Amino acid sequence: MSEGDEYVLSLWRRVRPQLGAALGTIGVHALEPLSARELGRLDEVLGMEVPEMRRLTSPHKSERPRVASGGGGDGAGEPGAAASAERQGRD
Repeated sequence: MSEGDEYVLSLWRRVRPQLGAALGTIGVHALEPLSARELGRLDEVLGMEVPEMRRLTSPHKSERPRVASGGGGDGAGEPGAAASAERQGRD
């Protein structure tokens, strides 16, 4: 099972009881169908925004975005720090 599948399964296990209780209370027929626009937005969130948020919060250093200059560090020891400093010196 891939990491993404494990995440979705974990999320489903947490949400399922509350969803079941809510649907049992109001009934599935009381829900309005989603419009094509709403379905498209859900696809966008699930396909693009959620994976991006997961990458941003990943504990793997290689996947974290670099801190911009002025972020409190001198960049020493970071990949590409020398090249970045060299580019800044030319600007």
